[in-house]
Amino acid sequence: MEERTFDLTVPVTRAFRGTQTALGVIFIILGLFNLENNTVLGAIQSLGGLLIVTLVCLAQRINKYIMVFKDENLQIEKGLFRRHIVPWTSITDIHIRLMNVELRLDSGKNTEINFSNISFNDNQIIKPQIIDAVTAFAEAKGIPIQDGRSG
Repeated sequence: MEERTFDLTVPVTRAFRGTQTALGVIFIILGLFNLENNTVLGAIQSLGGLLIVTLVCLAQRINKYIMVFKDENLQIEKGLFRRHIVPWTSITDIHIRLMNVELRLDSGKNTEINFSNISFNDNQIIKPQIIDAVTAFAEAKGIPIQDGRSG
């Protein structure tokens, strides 16, 4: 089967980046001015401003949520450091529910694809595509599927 990729990343708007960057720069400038009179306050303000600017730069990566369906595995990337690779051979069965898809693994742990944190429009457009991809790959690999969306 061909590889399918779904990007459910929440985009970071220009307005958010602009206002937060401006706020961080203001904190840095205030901190530099306060270094003469109150070293501790100036250092805290400067470091706080640097932290805000750093988080703004990383915001798009922090919000990352990507699923890649491949022949040998399912890759789920969330945030900066969470990357979960689930081989199709380790999945015992799949439960499709109204707001999530649960992949039961032979190790006893479960992996979940959650749809509650995406927008209504994405739920209407992308969710059926993801469920179709899960179903197609599961049928190709002989994994049993239970669909519990109807009731």
